[in-house]
Amino acid sequence: PRLPIPTLAQTAERYLASLKPVLTETEWAKSSPIVKDFVRPGGEGERLQGLLQAYDRTQPTTWLDAWWLQCAYLEWREPLPVNSNYYIVGRDDPNQPPFQPPTVGGTFTPFQIRRAAHLINEALNYLEVIEQGRIPIEKGRQGAICMDQYYRMFGSTRIPRPGRDEIRRISPALSMQHITVLVKDQVYRVPVFAQAEPASPIRLAEGDIEDQLWAIIQDVERATTLDPPVSVLTGDQRDSWAENYAYLRGLSPINAEALDSIETALFMVCLDDFSQGEKYNDSIHNMMIGRNGHNRWFDKTVQIIVESSGRAGLNGEHAPCEALIPAYFFDYLLNIPTRYPDVIPRSNHRYSAPRRLRFQTDAHIHGMIQRAQAVITNLQRASQVTRINFEQYGNNFIKRVAKMGPDAYVQMALQLAYYRVHGHTTPTYETGSTRKYFRGRTETVRVLTTEAAAFVEAFGRQPGQVPSASDKKKVEHLYEALRRATTQHTRLASQAAEGQGVDRHLLGLKLAALKLSTTPATTLHPIFTDPAFTASTTWRLSTSSIHEGLNLIVAGFGCVVPEGGYGINYMKENERMKFGIEGK
Repeated sequence: PRLPIPTLAQTAERYLASLKPVLTETEWAKSSPIVKDFVRPGGEGERLQGLLQAYDRTQPTTWLDAWWLQCAYLEWREPLPVNSNYYIVGRDDPNQPPFQPPTVGGTFTPFQIRRAAHLINEALNYLEVIEQGRIPIEKGRQGAICMDQYYRMFGSTRIPRPGRDEIRRISPALSMQHITVLVKDQVYRVPVFAQAEPASPIRLAEGDIEDQLWAIIQDVERATTLDPPVSVLTGDQRDSWAENYAYLRGLSPINAEALDSIETALFMVCLDDFSQGEKYNDSIHNMMIGRNGHNRWFDKTVQIIVESSGRAGLNGEHAPCEALIPAYFFDYLLNIPTRYPDVIPRSNHRYSAPRRLRFQTDAHIHGMIQRAQAVITNLQRASQVTRINFEQYGNNFIKRVAKMGPDAYVQMALQLAYYRVHGHTTPTYETGSTRKYFRGRTETVRVLTTEAAAFVEAFGRQPGQVPSASDKKKVEHLYEALRRATTQHTRLASQAAEGQGVDRHLLGLKLAALKLSTTPATTLHPIFTDPAFTASTTWRLSTSSIHEGLNLIVAGFGCVVPEGGYGINYMKENERMKFGIEGK
């Protein structure tokens, strides 16, 4: 089914309810009439709703599809690392050799190369399942879920353009038969299919891939000169990278050919010549941003990263698909242990050797690389990341003992944590999925409700304020406050999943005023310029969850408010919970 357009009255009612815990009584008295004026019969809201409904009838997918991709991602001009891209750290392989102390650089190991070949092989298995239509259709509480985003992971790259980027995607992805590999900031084109008729490509064996990776290592170590780290430019501010991308592509046909090979590759593999050591926390920044942005191509939808120790992670560009989809993919890759040190199979097929993609550069590009390096270094210095494993209990306890939905329970725990640290509540974003609809992406779940505010105030700022179990009356009072808050949250999450949230509809109405009117609006209705609108969408607490991720150690993303904000991803297992936290 198509994503619906909520009614004006419904959105107004839910929007006003979401403002109550955010505004003072005086502020509420100013904002409430503005909302009511917007939705009055014959008012601006009705006009814009009509324009939005008419626009929806002209769209092949949904009224939101193209706009959301543009507004949420492609028009955002901030650098991709930390701000937009997400990261995942995978569990170590069962056959992982003993960890050595962290290394500065210059080291590649047999296990690293073997595991990288294994992950590439498993990734190609997964891609074939998708391309052949054999991936099981996911089911939600209300039926099948749109699988479109799975087809957007591979052969996909974000292309920098002034003002608004583009997505370059090869479909079907397997019409391309190569990946790209980054080693010491040098990019290699690596075939993963044998030389055969395009209509019947033959997959290379895992051992063939391993041989090619070793050939790359030997080539880069023997090279008398290495090209400048052009990949660092992908971590720059988007308009700056767009200008330099056009300059670089036009500087030489060699550059254009290299960029085309990267952009059409199935995915990118980054082989780091260093290890962060045994502690998972020390690998988070590396999977998130690399060492000051080196040896990464942040525009690529999927980058599989393997440190010299063999530890693996993923960095993803967010525009084509939500992080949940690559998280499922990466979880799958880690299911089967790497065969090590056993011999792995090789084929007798002929295939092209890996080829270094060269870049012709000049003084201007060298200066822009230095500039981008400074931008990324500042991002990395400002970003603080950590992981927390909560081992006391997980989904089972929450459902069986607390008798609440686990997601709502975790969200209230985050509300209480923020309240106790900062002494006040804050508007909070949670990602709600609308994938029950064709090409559905997300809707905002506005976590801070009147019930959530009452809950944290009932618990108080200090842990010592929580009564002992013997004080039955107070315990029942607190439990009831938590129950009301989680019940309301579950209701809002369900509405978001149905496409009946607040924020996407308000965005559509605003864009209708700016883009669809015969005479585009020079001034917007006050509902969009009211300080209450800004206050209620300043997400100092931005949260999202993915599946339980049994093979995933931590996943995360950067906060959306640069000062005092938090970006929190969590995974709920039956007996524990895993949190990835970023702040500035």
